[in-house]
Amino acid sequence: VIVQPNAGATGLKPPEDGWTPYEREPPKRRHRDRYIPLLITLCEACSGASAYVPTVSDSLDNPLVFGQCRSEGSWAGDYTAVGVYTICDMQTHSRWHPFTGKARSGPLKGGSMKRVPVSIHSWKDWIGKYPDTVVVLAGGEMRLRTHARIRGADMGGENIHPTLQKLIKANPQDEDRRLKRNELVMGVANADGTKYLAYPLVLLKKAGGIVEHEFDGEPYLYVVAGRFGVSVFDRRLNEEVLSFRKVSNKPLLMNDQHGTTWNELGEAVAGPGKGAHLSVVPDSYLAEWSEWIQEHKGAEVVLK
Repeated sequence: VIVQPNAGATGLKPPEDGWTPYEREPPKRRHRDRYIPLLITLCEACSGASAYVPTVSDSLDNPLVFGQCRSEGSWAGDYTAVGVYTICDMQTHSRWHPFTGKARSGPLKGGSMKRVPVSIHSWKDWIGKYPDTVVVLAGGEMRLRTHARIRGADMGGENIHPTLQKLIKANPQDEDRRLKRNELVMGVANADGTKYLAYPLVLLKKAGGIVEHEFDGEPYLYVVAGRFGVSVFDRRLNEEVLSFRKVSNKPLLMNDQHGTTWNELGEAVAGPGKGAHLSVVPDSYLAEWSEWIQEHKGAEVVLK
C-alpha cells in the first residue's frame, strides 16, 4: 500500500493540463494537478516492494508504461533479475530491476526513476490511519501469477523466487550466507551506486525504529513505522545535517533540533520548517536477503 505523493514531495511538475488516472478520479478530489503517475512493484516471494514516478526525465507528459517481462533475457546479454521478476517498459523494451528502479539493458540502460516512499502494512492498520484511501485492485492475471500462489510467500516467508532457486541449484557455492535467505533487510547504496549496506529489519526495530547511520560519508535516517514500513532518507536539508528524535509512535512523528515535526514519509508537518521534504535515498528498499544481495554483490552488513 502506498500514499499518493504530491508534486512537492517528488519535485516534479505535472503537465499543464493535468494528469488523470486511467479509470476515474477519486471522489471529492477533482484537482488534476495534484495527481502524478505511479509505478508500484511487489514480489510476494521475496518480500520486496518499491514505488516510482515512471519517467527518466523531469517531464510527466509521457510516463513509461511497464509490464512483467514475458521471457528471460540471456545471461550474457539482456538483463534478467535474480530472486525477483524482471520488468520492461513498453515504449523501449528496456529491462529493469523492479526494486532499484534502474534500467539494466536496452535503450534506456543506465536510466533510473525517482523513488517514492512505500511501506507494507496490514489493511487494518492502514485504513485506521488513512480512512479516505482509494483502493486500486489488480487484475485477475496478477493474482494468478505462479509466485503469487507459492505457499509461504509472505513477508519473510520460507520460500525464495524461482529465478534464485535456479541459480543456487546451478551454482550453490555462489550463495552469500552471511544472513539467512529470508532475513528482511533494508538495503541502501551510496550516492554513486558503488557501495552497498544491508541493515536487518530486526536490528532497526531493536534500536527504536529511528536510526541515524552514516554510510560512505552520507548521513542517512532509517524510519520504521509499523511491522514492515521502512524508509531511508538523506538527513541533509539546505546543506545542514538534521538530527531526529521520536516524539510519537501512533502516528509516528519525530522532531529535529530546530523543533520541526516530521512524519514517517519525510514530510515536515509542523514547526518552523513546515512544508519541507527529506530526500529518499534512491537505491533503498526492504526485501529478503536472498534477493537483495543478488543485485548488491559485496555489500557490507550490519550484524549488531
